[in-house]
Amino acid sequence: MSEATLPGLETVEPVLPMTERTPWIERGPQKRLMLFSGRSNAELAEQISEKLGVQLGEIKLKTFANGETYVRYLDSIRGADVFIVQSGNQPVNDHLVELLIMIQAAKLESAGADRVVTMDLHAGQIQGFFTIPVDHMTALQLFAQYYRDKGLQGEGIVAVSPDPGRAKMARRFGQMLEGDLAILNKTRPSHDEASVTEVIGQVEGKVAIMSDDMIVTGGTLIAGADALLEAGATDVYACATHGLFPGNAFEKIAGSKLKQVTVTNTVPIDPVNRPNKIDVLPVSSLLAETILNVFADDSVSAIFAGENQLF
Repeated sequence: MSEATLPGLETVEPVLPMTERTPWIERGPQKRLMLFSGRSNAELAEQISEKLGVQLGEIKLKTFANGETYVRYLDSIRGADVFIVQSGNQPVNDHLVELLIMIQAAKLESAGADRVVTMDLHAGQIQGFFTIPVDHMTALQLFAQYYRDKGLQGEGIVAVSPDPGRAKMARRFGQMLEGDLAILNKTRPSHDEASVTEVIGQVEGKVAIMSDDMIVTGGTLIAGADALLEAGATDVYACATHGLFPGNAFEKIAGSKLKQVTVTNTVPIDPVNRPNKIDVLPVSSLLAETILNVFADDSVSAIFAGENQLF
């Protein structure tokens, strides 16, 4: 007569012979990368999915008559690494809430993302607001290559910081362009208005290139261009990662003394009303490479050779 063994106490044979042990245990099926898009920038999400070689996941998003957002994942996401693409363009609050609800719906029993991938934060201190990993990307090298391809590099170029707070990033930008550095000292009489009181640095006889993290109304760049030209700059270019352009921003920039303004497509830009003075660079390849590195547990900083550090 044999004794019955209680469930869970059976002798478990090793998966591999003792002589063939490895530092990990393979788990099948392998983890999956899935990409979903909110309604803020579907075009960018589609471009990223093409670079990754995957289809965008099916998701139902709609807004009820009372303004409430409805989210339902139509694809099974259980056990998958889910990446959600959402921009902070208008209406900002609606897109932010939609993102939070998409995260909550993906997590099911608890709201909250496991990781944040972002590009050119407005302030480096924002990273400290998170208790989860934050992968910070920058378009600085993308812009530097863009201007170098146009022949704008060397001693005749000066990289300009629109305020003292962005001086460190402007210095890096100037080094990429093999040029000098200048800093604008500005005041804000009111929100979305800027007045440049001083140009710090030698800009006379040089082409000035201002770099910033975002453009809203364009007031800072327009005031900066006026001040730089008065200080002797021959031409003034400007670039910023996020181009919001609310209200009459297009008209103001088109009528300004700026020679050209370059932004990325992190935020969708109106192709019909966009003036010829505004150029748009795609960031889909950069985002796709970063997503792959996060998924594979590889370094994100390595993509930028460490130039994505904010401090």
